[in-house]
Amino acid sequence: MRLILLLNFSLSKNICDKHFSSASIFPSTKSRLIKSDKNMPLVFLVFISICTSVSSASANSIATFGNDLITAKEFASARQVAEVEIERIERKTTKYDAALFAPLLLLAEAEYGSRNYLSSLSSFERARYIVRMNEGFKTGTQIDVFKREADVHLRMGDKHAANDSYELAYAISRFLYGESPDIIDEQIQLADWYRKNKLPHIARDMYDDAIEILVSNESKDHQKFAQLYNKLGLTYREHLWAAKGQRFSGIVARPDGRLWGDPARRGCYGGFTPPAFLSSVYTGPAAASDPMSACSAKSGSRSGAYWRSPVQFLGVGGMMKANRAFRTAQKHYELSQSAIVDDVVGTILDRGDTLILYKSFGRAYKAYEEAYEYVLEHAPGRINEYFEEPVVIFRSHPGDSGNRSSGEPFRSEIDFVATVNHRGAVRKIKTERKQPQSIRIHAYRKAARSTRFRPAIRNGRPALVNDVKITFKFRSYPS
Repeated sequence: MRLILLLNFSLSKNICDKHFSSASIFPSTKSRLIKSDKNMPLVFLVFISICTSVSSASANSIATFGNDLITAKEFASARQVAEVEIERIERKTTKYDAALFAPLLLLAEAEYGSRNYLSSLSSFERARYIVRMNEGFKTGTQIDVFKREADVHLRMGDKHAANDSYELAYAISRFLYGESPDIIDEQIQLADWYRKNKLPHIARDMYDDAIEILVSNESKDHQKFAQLYNKLGLTYREHLWAAKGQRFSGIVARPDGRLWGDPARRGCYGGFTPPAFLSSVYTGPAAASDPMSACSAKSGSRSGAYWRSPVQFLGVGGMMKANRAFRTAQKHYELSQSAIVDDVVGTILDRGDTLILYKSFGRAYKAYEEAYEYVLEHAPGRINEYFEEPVVIFRSHPGDSGNRSSGEPFRSEIDFVATVNHRGAVRKIKTERKQPQSIRIHAYRKAARSTRFRPAIRNGRPALVNDVKITFKFRSYPS
């Protein structure tokens, strides 16, 4: 009976336009229909289908309703809404209609929420294909889709595929924005991704490039300059550990043997080798019969094979460059109208932390003292928040314990207590607790001993602190 009433109700275009096209109806409608009767979602979907055939404005309403369902984690219902809309559009037009983009994205998000990652990836890829068919290769509509695909790849444990998606998103952004400041946020996002995946030397080139773009465009965005210089300084800290031979689990080499992009090779998609589907529309200086090889060739002193030889230790030069980068960031924060105490203090502390890792203790202590005095002047009530306890600035993690093929893992945890001296080094380490008792702790004890802290700062000076807890949580596999 309810279905008949809804069908009769939806026959009037005016009624559909008045009541269904309004996005505001959906939250309450969803709550009322989905929670009141298990059969009502299907009834409501029929209502959606009929009304959408008579109201073009309803497309936005369906998207809004679908997003409400995703937010409420009603993934099955969101999938139904998307599938009904996709079927309606395909029946009415073609499988390549631009109107399919929105419901395909909704379907992809619903599948992602349901952990059906392969199905989600397939829907995202089809959505991108629809965009290319209707708008061409250079459209920015693909950018966010590539990033969501990267999230799916990460959930599936494929960092290389995720990296490809992020680089493709950046490549299209470079097409659209070129050397304008509009490219900066995309450049920062990709550089941050490289840092996260243990490629600080590549990230550093991207930050440098972004700064050059701001300078060439005579930008007065002090906040953006400060952000970039601060991130630039952090790459020298991260590079330090790479140079010491730490074994990274991040992206090291492409499966096809090629190296990851070198941003110093300007014009090659901002430093990245173009994928096959984009090579036909590439218009940069390296465009040729084989754009892949053109962009992959060495060019200039800053390019070359990053991973064919060990990462070069930067030494004192790296420390001084980091110091200058952080000081420059601080100046820009102080010039910025929107800077807050956390921005300025955070940059000064980052400088001190980096200097102490490079074992330049005198410079580090001066930085900590400067940060202490700044907080004392601008936010005295937060002194303890910033400086009372030591703060971890570097810690390695041995990873899981045991052989993964030996059986189902179980959760393990080890608590160490140690003394952290005025140089941030760990001393007098003791095992406080381990769970289960049978696990081997040698590797974790070694990692705890190599942990480096920002020392506690009391009365403006570094202080020794006892009984500092260092905890490792991991999975253990049966021996």
